[in-house]
Amino acid sequence: MLGSSVARPQVGLCDSHQQSIKRQFQRSEWQGFQWLHRQFQPQVRKKCMVRLVRHSQELISQTEVKIDAGSLKIYPLQDQDERGTAILLTRAFAHTKDGRGFREIRDYVHEMLQSPPDGVMLVARLTPTDVSEMQLGKTSLVVGLAALSFNSATREQMPTLQPPDKAAYLSNIAVEPQYRRKGIASALLKVCEQVTQDALLNRLYLHARVADVGAQVFYKNAGYFEEGRDRSLTAIWHRISPRVLLCKALPVIE
Repeated sequence: MLGSSVARPQVGLCDSHQQSIKRQFQRSEWQGFQWLHRQFQPQVRKKCMVRLVRHSQELISQTEVKIDAGSLKIYPLQDQDERGTAILLTRAFAHTKDGRGFREIRDYVHEMLQSPPDGVMLVARLTPTDVSEMQLGKTSLVVGLAALSFNSATREQMPTLQPPDKAAYLSNIAVEPQYRRKGIASALLKVCEQVTQDALLNRLYLHARVADVGAQVFYKNAGYFEEGRDRSLTAIWHRISPRVLLCKALPVIE
């Protein structure tokens, strides 16, 4: 579904993103958060995650990326985005074995509104340079999305190639067909990696369909490596599209 983007967005968020978070905590408190996350009970780690993800979401809400098609804003899913996001996701996977009906996807999108701090859906909203692309009375439209899960509680159990339970997992990254190859997927992926780091996780996993060579090239060019691949007979047995499990190691925030 995804191919290599032609125009690379000038994201430049990583350093400023991390510095903004660090400035809000004294160094000792920041190190304490990391130690608690690794050592203490799950409920304590969850409190740390709540605070970190909240700060991350506040920073994302101020993020805008300039691309050739216009101004792109990436932010956590809001109530007003539910319908547009569900329509985009339904269309994106309509011609695959993993496709679902609109109602089922709308319910899934609604659940993602409640998922923080265990997960978050990011929405890419474009204000086009060419206003003729817009419907009357509208100034922007949802053109992309991506879902992040920080533990197994916010993702479906998969019959094969299950990512580690306590690792970050990226799913359902999708871009409207007419806006592909414009840097939107690259911008979404960049922000997903930053949110994963803010959650004190250093590996991000995702699946790509074996038949979707363009998506595999896109992710591998972004630094992802293959950890596993479905065998044809296994996929037939489980009635799924053969997939590849990809992973990227992310720098640890200190």
